[in-house]
Amino acid sequence: MARYFAHSLSGKDEKNWQELKDHLVSVADSARSSADKFGAGAMGEVAGLLHDVGKYSAEFQRKLHGAATRVDHSTAGARIVHERYPPLGRLLAYVIAGHHAGLANGTGDGDLAPLATRLDAKKYSRVPACAAWEEELALPGQLAWTQPAPHPDTDIARGRRGHCLALLTRMLLSALVDADRLDTEAFYAKAEGKGDPARGGWQPLWISRKTAAG
Repeated sequence: MARYFAHSLSGKDEKNWQELKDHLVSVADSARSSADKFGAGAMGEVAGLLHDVGKYSAEFQRKLHGAATRVDHSTAGARIVHERYPPLGRLLAYVIAGHHAGLANGTGDGDLAPLATRLDAKKYSRVPACAAWEEELALPGQLAWTQPAPHPDTDIARGRRGHCLALLTRMLLSALVDADRLDTEAFYAKAEGKGDPARGGWQPLWISRKTAAG
């Protein structure tokens, strides 16, 4: 059975490389935990499971073994979530497609291809096949979001809808990026024999006049 990896170490010995499924499941668990705090745990989990499925491609696996090539590994997951979970999948497609480059515009032009372009296989063909993900991952059949109670003033609620969806998207992006980077950091810290990264203990941003004056 083929093995698929998320991260490699120097040299070509795969013994201690990070298995892709392990990375995806770990990120999904962590992203869900964070997103649960604002009622979007299931969305966070799906984003975590799909954010790196493009790494199942033969092209990305060759890159881990030293091939000098660039591989788009985030658009594949954006396409899958968009197709499987309308309408929330569209929102998650922004999150998955932007988990490295940042959130893209929905349409238009620019160096960062807009989401509509990346979701269109005819316009954006730089996404390698990665069907093997279905052999290792199971997605929930449905996707739900625990929406907060609507504002009692319907006019205000209607006017804030776009702002609320934009904020939700950014919160989910934050949950995914944090989960992804922390899991990657933990893998390399352990592989390189380092201890747990230092957390906290930093000087506060606000300092009282008395403290500043000594």
